[in-house]
Amino acid sequence: MTAARFLCRLQVSAEPPRTAVEADSMIDAGFDASRQEAGYSSRPLMPSADPKTKLAELAKPAKSSLDDLLRFEKLKTEQWFMRLSVGGQARNWEFLTADSATNDTMIKEKIAQSEKPITELVLAFVGMVDWRRSKQFMAYLQYFRADYEQGALCLRHLKDAPQPGKFEGFGGFMVIGGCKNIWI
Repeated sequence: MTAARFLCRLQVSAEPPRTAVEADSMIDAGFDASRQEAGYSSRPLMPSADPKTKLAELAKPAKSSLDDLLRFEKLKTEQWFMRLSVGGQARNWEFLTADSATNDTMIKEKIAQSEKPITELVLAFVGMVDWRRSKQFMAYLQYFRADYEQGALCLRHLKDAPQPGKFEGFGGFMVIGGCKNIWI
């Protein structure tokens, strides 16, 4: 939703807000509606009493998955990867393409063809990522766990490792947001 449509939505309210709390409530409602229109769930970073939606619970296994990806023998830059876990056992990393529509189809097919129960899905990209107004060499990770409504979006800066063709993380591991789990 554009800022203009967001403001229009606020301006067409039946009555203007009478208090600051009421104004905040109207803004929150407009914010939530604009996020839902864009395909995001409302307030993905807000803690929830429901453990299925807690992003904090996903941070440690997401970091572990990224560390595992960095040890992958066939790791290369400017490449998307995916990995399924079945019954808690991680499978091999698989290459995806640069085309998101093709990747969506491939991911759905891999899930449909996989043994059950699928417990985790990891989607990752290693390469140049737009971060804070510049391109930086990073790993971008989407981590999903079965029965969780939200997945974690994560980043980690990378640098060349002493071994040729290998990379290592530096700086902190960042959980930068959440997204709806549409996969598993």
